[in-house]
Amino acid sequence: MTACATAVTEPIDLAGLRLRIDAELAGFLDGRARAAAAQQLPGEVTSLIRDFVLDGGKRLRPLLCALGWYAAGEAADPLPPRPPLPVVRAAASLEMFHAFAMIHDDIMDGSDTRRGAPSVHRALAARHAQRGDADRFGTHAAILLGDLAHAWSDELLHTAGLPPGRLAAARGVVDTMRWEVMHGQYLDLTATGHPTADLGQALRIVRYKTAKYTVERPLHLGAALAGTAAARTAALSAYALPLGEAFQLRDDVLGVYGDPAVTGKSVLDDLRTGKQTVLLALALARADPGRRKRLRSLVGRPDLDEDGARQVRAILRESGALREVERLIGERRRQALRALDRAPLSPAVADALRRTAGRLLARRPGRRGGPGDERAGPDHGRTDHVLPGPHRRHGRGDQALPAGADRRDPCPGRHPLAPGRAAPVAQPPFRRRGETAARHHRRAGHAVPAGRRRDDAPRRPALPPAERAGRRHGRGDGRHADP
Repeated sequence: MTACATAVTEPIDLAGLRLRIDAELAGFLDGRARAAAAQQLPGEVTSLIRDFVLDGGKRLRPLLCALGWYAAGEAADPLPPRPPLPVVRAAASLEMFHAFAMIHDDIMDGSDTRRGAPSVHRALAARHAQRGDADRFGTHAAILLGDLAHAWSDELLHTAGLPPGRLAAARGVVDTMRWEVMHGQYLDLTATGHPTADLGQALRIVRYKTAKYTVERPLHLGAALAGTAAARTAALSAYALPLGEAFQLRDDVLGVYGDPAVTGKSVLDDLRTGKQTVLLALALARADPGRRKRLRSLVGRPDLDEDGARQVRAILRESGALREVERLIGERRRQALRALDRAPLSPAVADALRRTAGRLLARRPGRRGGPGDERAGPDHGRTDHVLPGPHRRHGRGDQALPAGADRRDPCPGRHPLAPGRAAPVAQPPFRRRGETAARHHRRAGHAVPAGRRRDDAPRRPALPPAERAGRRHGRGDGRHADP
């Protein structure tokens, strides 16, 4: 890490930055609402966009834009202690553009939910349920709302108060970001419904639809707002592209194995539409012919139910595809962090970028047969409190284990430390060696699941390894059936 002309010395307050970005978005949308009311235009147009933008989201792209400004601004003299208002407003324009992209994406994917609430086209259909064509109306009206969010993102950028030279530079980055993500979305559309084992195609979609749009170009926009040399842009790209790819790979896993209560998205949509993901491409390439045929018969079915999805998850896991995606995520994460070590950034800026990477990739699947599913609790997958550490199986990495908890406990999901909880919940005991499931549930105070044995007879002793091997092959004498 080389020295900077005007190094940032204090830790960057990401939470404070988010508050400033939210304030700009709220002020802008309130102004648009007043303008519409003054002309007696439908109030629900602005209110729906306002609710959609402000009631959720990580503000990832605006925050990365601000961090790009810090990274490039260190080469300037002097560097303001925090991004000025024009920079914050330009960063906020990315969130408005993202609202447009999500509204239209939900229409194209036929998604019913977004961030745990009805998607915009579904919300509009419900508001106008008395119409005979409510669904059609909801889709058409949502297209208009998305177009309006796109126009407002332009307005936010052009009225940010940037000097003409900086505005021109920012405009060039935003234009590139837009055509790249449109092409990425088109690649996604053409592949959806016809998934193949082509890993290169799946990775190309990841790069253009997510990695460049979500991480690289927001950092470049911030650098353009500060006025940067090409060397700094290249250093930011070396961090951004592998991180953006890892983020999308994690999102693909969550789209199949995640907990909708945590992710806010269905675990059936990607399977029903037949998304061309890296996870699915690897499974089609690695599964045996029987499983591959079964996978093709299930993926892409609009009527796929949870039982069918469970079969798909099993094939993804048994083929080794899930394990390989997790390996790719770890590989790209390490690549991004190594790029930070080489970048000409101050420790404070590099630390903020490391924290951002940690939050992006800390999301983990819930109890759906994915990696870590035996350990995941209801809070597993949250990004606001998961940090590296030995207690991630309990849903937190920044806290000591709760009193009475044991790392061998197979039921840690019953006692996460939810944010804001005054005190930890009493911990159930772990299951003892030789203890029946029924006895364990009674001792822990749980209801005995239906179908469990209710007697207290100890479990049968394990068979010797040779006899176990023989039984797996259809014999009981310890010898293999096949030579």
